[in-house]
Amino acid sequence: MTGFAGFLGALLAAVTSLVPVGAGPLMTGACDGTLRTRTAGTVEDDALTEISGIDRGVTNPGVWWVHNDSGDSARVFAISSTGAPRGEFAVTGATAVDIEDLAVARDPVSGDGVVYLADIGDNAGVRADIVVYRFPEPDLEAPGDATAPADALHFVYPDGTHDAEALLVDPVRGNLVIVTKSGPGGHGGIYTAPADAAPGGTTTLTAAGVMQVEPAPVGLVTGGDLSSDGRTIAIRSYGAVTFLDRAVWQSVPEALVGEGCPVRVVERQGESVAFATDARSVTTVSEGEHPRLRTTGLRPAR
Repeated sequence: MTGFAGFLGALLAAVTSLVPVGAGPLMTGACDGTLRTRTAGTVEDDALTEISGIDRGVTNPGVWWVHNDSGDSARVFAISSTGAPRGEFAVTGATAVDIEDLAVARDPVSGDGVVYLADIGDNAGVRADIVVYRFPEPDLEAPGDATAPADALHFVYPDGTHDAEALLVDPVRGNLVIVTKSGPGGHGGIYTAPADAAPGGTTTLTAAGVMQVEPAPVGLVTGGDLSSDGRTIAIRSYGAVTFLDRAVWQSVPEALVGEGCPVRVVERQGESVAFATDARSVTTVSEGEHPRLRTTGLRPAR
């Protein structure tokens, strides 16, 4: 019995080391290899050729908000779950340099959506600052012109310039988290900004650690998202989506330095990922003309 008890203990330890205790079903599926990827539709809009960020709507729960990479003007697009165009909005007060990600959070008072458009790309490492534009999520059912007036939140890193493509907004604590694209040895730098960062000045980001990613180029961090309850994190790279569990007592940076479970997602140039509202799947989309919307998640219940 002692030998069997020892074997059982080792087996349980191995299992719990792979799947965090209390992890949600999507995280569990990522760790045990049961998630599946399917095509949900095709992006129809000819203008969307370099999609670099995606997130679900809050004010408009049936749509995905997306944007183009560098070279486009400051604008966001709403598309349906199958890729049909639903709206286009110019972001006034914004000057696009290299917009790389987008997050939509719920305002804790009104319950409406707030869009964060992250102009944080810096391939040449020459930017004096980076900017996150914050504006109310446009209501597709409300009358009015197709503009979204934005506040500009300016940030600088505490340790020099960095190229970044991933922005996460914590639905629990409200703070902003930026993960840099690459670092020595396949590390992504983690930086945070407070929830009450105000326009009109420049805020210095706080260095909050590094997360291990796969070796470049596959493991370059190109996007990220948090589930609506803040319990599961998805980090996008060119070759995979890595899921990480977040305990209730953890900050987002503390969870990011933990052990993740990668799921291979092969796309032409995948730079975007977003959770569904129920956190049972994530949607990804590549750059390119008329790319496919791909959903990776749990098998449908029979």
